[in-house]
Amino acid sequence: MSIHKDLVALAHETAEKLINKGDKVIDATVGNGYDTLFLAERVGNEGLVFGFDIQERAIRNTKIHLESAGMFDRVTLIHAGHETMLRHIPEIYREQIKSVFFNLGYLPGAVKSIITKPETTLLALDMAWRLISVEGFISIIYYPGHPGGEDEVAKINSWVYNNEIKYMHCELRGHSKTSPGIFIIGKSPLNNSTNLN
Repeated sequence: MSIHKDLVALAHETAEKLINKGDKVIDATVGNGYDTLFLAERVGNEGLVFGFDIQERAIRNTKIHLESAGMFDRVTLIHAGHETMLRHIPEIYREQIKSVFFNLGYLPGAVKSIITKPETTLLALDMAWRLISVEGFISIIYYPGHPGGEDEVAKINSWVYNNEIKYMHCELRGHSKTSPGIFIIGKSPLNNSTNLN
């Protein structure tokens, strides 16, 4: 199994433990819709997924996946950057979001020059932290191997360690400097959490 698949599996495993039917969650980078579909399955008919992407192609691909699975009715797709989250999430759900998923980098199969950028990613992380509930968590899969990726990872690392993030459920990275990795952070401890204070 590739490191990317391992990281996605770890994010999904955490979600299976923490996300319940009826929860409200965010996919901050819908891409081709695989995480969005997974989250829609987790929250069930009573739940809601907000999905963001700046690329129309990503929104279109995700809609197709959701419609094929009969789950489009529990997802709100938003053709906008994840740094606009607070504008699009209804106030009633502030501090009620159970999870925010980030899968950074570029859209697989699309133009590789369209990538997530540190300045907008950090804004989105600030917003995600404000939106999640006390029991909520943020999953951040990152890729330092593409142009601009290493700078984005360095800034995310600083954000995690300098932003009074109290609990980290996981930090995992591949063996090389350019390997992808994941942060899973939350406001409450899990059995395998690391207390960063």
